[in-house]
Amino acid sequence: MLFSLVKVALTLILVTKTASTNSGQAQSTLTQPAYYDCGSCLVFGILIQNMLYASGIDINKIATPFIELLYDLDLSYRKIKVPERLSTPKSSDGIKPGSNPYVIIDQMWRIVDVVVQMKNGHYIRCKRVDEFTSEPSKIDPNDYGYECGHDLFSHEIVQRSAALARTNNGENKLFLNDYQGPLYWSGLNYMIYPLSREKYQHYAGKRPENTYYVVISPTGEMIDVIAELMGEDFIKCVRTTKVPPEIEADQDLRLGYSCGVEFFEINHMKQTARLAKVRKMHQGHQAFPKIYKDGSFIGFMYPLFPKGRFYGTGSVSGIMKHFIIMDADFNVEFAAVKTALGIITPCEASMRGIEVAPPET
Repeated sequence: MLFSLVKVALTLILVTKTASTNSGQAQSTLTQPAYYDCGSCLVFGILIQNMLYASGIDINKIATPFIELLYDLDLSYRKIKVPERLSTPKSSDGIKPGSNPYVIIDQMWRIVDVVVQMKNGHYIRCKRVDEFTSEPSKIDPNDYGYECGHDLFSHEIVQRSAALARTNNGENKLFLNDYQGPLYWSGLNYMIYPLSREKYQHYAGKRPENTYYVVISPTGEMIDVIAELMGEDFIKCVRTTKVPPEIEADQDLRLGYSCGVEFFEINHMKQTARLAKVRKMHQGHQAFPKIYKDGSFIGFMYPLFPKGRFYGTGSVSGIMKHFIIMDADFNVEFAAVKTALGIITPCEASMRGIEVAPPET
């Protein structure tokens, strides 16, 4: 079925090429991809384009701001939900995917991407496929990592998780599950294991992030990295040679806040504050940011995650314990921890445990 869908997509491109007579319109059309692979469904670019330019469509009414980490919180983008009729399930039984694709447009109404929302509330691009898509160049397996939305995972981190998945340790086996979905044929009997950003990946009391997974074959081969979407769908992450930030390197030289065993680097806190600020601009029914009051001080608080992670609008495993406290203009004041009694207590400004004055913001 997937092969036939690809044939349809290529046919749509040929029709589009011959139908357009305006040179400017033709140039715009020729740059559109044949289809977007969104994991459990395909979205055809020409159908989205026709929807955007259909008579009677008011883009300003159906498009909403898309200010996400995927585009470094840029204010220039908007999203439009892709109608169900414009997407095709990959599953041969025609089961409707649980996730919803969105088309991202710029200020000129041009299609930028099609994205889907991950379980953690952040977004990931669907893969663009067309007749001009070239095969990826040969990359040494030790040189590439994986890009999952705004998150980058190094080869080392991926292989660490894959190695844990292969062990016979009872605790590790608790996290190893069968993969079920349209990304792979069920007869391959692939397993999935949570990807962790930490050097010591699983320990007593730790709850896995449960958004990103390594895919393991029955023989222990690492196949892919995938991301879980809303509605229990999955999508493949893409191989990349981009270098992820060094979360654990040279930490003794980094300024930030120590909250018990967790350390929050100041640049990560500033990026979290930027995210909180744009969330406030379009908060709607979102729980955060919240007003924070302490005596005469009135500002905002927002969940603060370690290891380069950011709070999204999706599900969060466990109780949120750490927060960033900001002033009324969303400048960083300090990191804080929520005690068992529900009291917000400031963490210590530190250089990896060496007490220092609070940083300039």
